[in-house]
Amino acid sequence: MPTFYIYSNPLFINHFQLPLLTRYRSYPPAVWFIVGNEFCERFSYYGMKAVLALYLKNRLGFGEDSATVLYHCFTLLCYFTPFVGAALADQVPSVHREAL
Repeated sequence: MPTFYIYSNPLFINHFQLPLLTRYRSYPPAVWFIVGNEFCERFSYYGMKAVLALYLKNRLGFGEDSATVLYHCFTLLCYFTPFVGAALADQVPSVHREAL
């Protein structure tokens, strides 16, 4: 008895039917450096956020209010500095020449 496939196009590749190692080899090698970098960046950011207020209170002797303000300033700077870097990169002409 013939087997019928939903997709009869031989160029269609269902990645979920491929073995796991074959699926991961289909990505360019640089992708794994980007994924590793993002993992390390997120790990360090959330790790710092988890212990920053405790370190400020217990080790450095800041009050709870001061530690909370510094914690929020750290969070603000982490989210705000990419905007400063983007604005600087748009204004400095040498950055564009080096990137091209």
